[in-house]
Amino acid sequence: MKLIINGVSIFCDEVHNLKMIDSKTQIERWLDECWDRMLSDPAGARLLAEQALQLADDGSEPACRAQLYAGLCDIYLGEFESAVSVLSPALKLALSKGYRQNLLRINNALGMSYQSLGRYSAAYDHYEYARDLALDANDIQRLTPPMLNLADLLFDMGHIESSELVLNDILGRDLTEASEDNLIEACILQAQILLSHVRFDDAECILTQTEAWARRVDFHYALLRCKTLRGRMYRLRGEINDSIQVLSDVLDAPLMKSESQEAIAVYLELGKAWFSAGNPKQAVAVLNDAIARLGLAKFSTLRLKILEQLAYGYQLLDDATQEAATLWEMRTIEQSAQVQDALLTVQLREYRQQQSQDQLEQKLKERENQLLKQSYERLQMLNDVAHQITMTLNFPELGQRLYRILAEHVDVHFVSLTTLHEREQQLTFRFIVDEGERITAPDIAMDKRGSHTVKALATQKPVVINDVQRLDRDHVVGTGTSPRSMLFVPLILEDEVLGVFSMQSPKPNRFLDYELELMVAISKFIAIATANILSHDKVRELNNILTQEKQTILDAQARIEHMAYHDTLTTLPNRQALQEVIEERIKANADGPFHLVYIDLDGFKPVNDRYGHRHGDRVLRDIAKRVKEALRTDDFAARIGGDEFVLLIEAFDNRKDLQAFLNRLLTVIQEPVLTDAAGIVVSASIGAARYPDNGVTLDALMHSADQAMYEIKRNGKGGVMAL
Repeated sequence: MKLIINGVSIFCDEVHNLKMIDSKTQIERWLDECWDRMLSDPAGARLLAEQALQLADDGSEPACRAQLYAGLCDIYLGEFESAVSVLSPALKLALSKGYRQNLLRINNALGMSYQSLGRYSAAYDHYEYARDLALDANDIQRLTPPMLNLADLLFDMGHIESSELVLNDILGRDLTEASEDNLIEACILQAQILLSHVRFDDAECILTQTEAWARRVDFHYALLRCKTLRGRMYRLRGEINDSIQVLSDVLDAPLMKSESQEAIAVYLELGKAWFSAGNPKQAVAVLNDAIARLGLAKFSTLRLKILEQLAYGYQLLDDATQEAATLWEMRTIEQSAQVQDALLTVQLREYRQQQSQDQLEQKLKERENQLLKQSYERLQMLNDVAHQITMTLNFPELGQRLYRILAEHVDVHFVSLTTLHEREQQLTFRFIVDEGERITAPDIAMDKRGSHTVKALATQKPVVINDVQRLDRDHVVGTGTSPRSMLFVPLILEDEVLGVFSMQSPKPNRFLDYELELMVAISKFIAIATANILSHDKVRELNNILTQEKQTILDAQARIEHMAYHDTLTTLPNRQALQEVIEERIKANADGPFHLVYIDLDGFKPVNDRYGHRHGDRVLRDIAKRVKEALRTDDFAARIGGDEFVLLIEAFDNRKDLQAFLNRLLTVIQEPVLTDAAGIVVSASIGAARYPDNGVTLDALMHSADQAMYEIKRNGKGGVMAL
């Protein structure tokens, strides 16, 4: 069906949906504003709650919350009977619909209402009920208010020690999520308890700190409570005038107009202060003013507290008539309260029976959901294991991956895997992960008695230890957390037993039917991964052997090639290398001129004759090393014969520089060679030829350099000459 609005066609369902969205948004806005204004303007906040309740669907969660907020506003207005009448149907609704969050808060609010009405038994039951709901939900933030109220109730009832125990229980918990308002109220209650123990200094210290805290967060109600307690402290210390002044100031505070319960506490304290001042007449006037000003209901237990003090005041004033009338009214209120408590007890039992039924149904649903969740988690875990372990081909990484998965899902702190070495008849640990850290352990012999790993391998069946009472360290691997449960699963693939996978958990009975079945399923994937890694290791081992053999051949070829072009004694290039280098250089002719230097050692033959060839070889090696170190980077040195060396050096800019270089070379050669026989000294005849001036081939250059060198020898040896 369509509607035409302002020329636009829309569907009626769409209009309805838009209205639904707008109304829900408006309800939430009213409820949020109601919550924010509840303490500062409870009357205005209650109107907002009523508006939200009218717009909300019957039985809906917002409707339940609106009733709760209306009841809280009544409490802050001092209308406790009205609060009960609003909160009671809200409690039934929360029970029937399972609104657990609201159920907790409604019970706490009803406890506050009944405590203010003096119906302590009903208040206690509701606080206890709210506390149990918070504990079941492990909700510390929502646990604090009912426990604080319970401690306050016990204090009101005169059970100081019980109140202190509950308060210590609160303060001993993690209060990081608790609100500042709740923490301030806990401090106020602590000050009350200290005053009851006559520990004035400690109480005053806490009050001073709490007042500063309350001012900082604008918690005006708490500030008035602190001042009321300060007035009580002054009275108990005998500082009566200070007490009367502080309490009178509190009563004049604007917030006291909407805080009837706290106002009664102030009136009672002020009355007691006037009694202590020896002025019962003024005390009676204050108490009568409380009844008139606060408009207390006729059968209110708050009225009863005032009447008790009035009766005492009339007794001091010898007014028997007023005393008798006051005592009669007190008895009537007490009888009425007893009847109401009995009715409330029956009503609360009905609530709890309904809650028990709801909880049973909820547990059945949770159990069904848990079974479905377990099935899903099992499939997810199997998929995760299959995916993770097929992505690796080495055992240490496999161990880390399995540990992460199983530690998350099965609460294990230890995993290990062994493989069978048939030839050695032992089980070799491929990985051990203990509390996330890799450790090692000796191999396990197949004939080791009492070994759970050997038993699992031999029987080809899982071995389960569900509660380790006493550890036998000979049969337990790992140095960290002591295990309470252990599982050993054989790894079997195509009827071949590959090894054993084991786990440890710090919890007893961890590997029962469900977990055992799960791990047997997972072990099949682990067996596949193990076989893959073992096969990969064999291929890698063969590749390593082939690589090593190939490298051996390459090294041999390199040695042969090196030997073809190098002198084996001095490791200098030989005549063949010299031939190729100079031919390539002459062919390229790109680097310009160069010098060929011919060195012939003088007096070397006597060295061999006198000291032997071992020392002669030492002399040749040392001189070859010295010559090579004396050259520049681009120069070249070769040994072409027994005591003959040829150098190719870059051309010098002038003959003087060349002559200086050759002289340095001769000096280096003539330095003694130290051996274990003696310091051996040889000299050399050095001739140099220049390319292309003295030749353009190796032979021509060698001939020219040789001529220069023999010229030195003819002149007595031990010198240099450059053509």
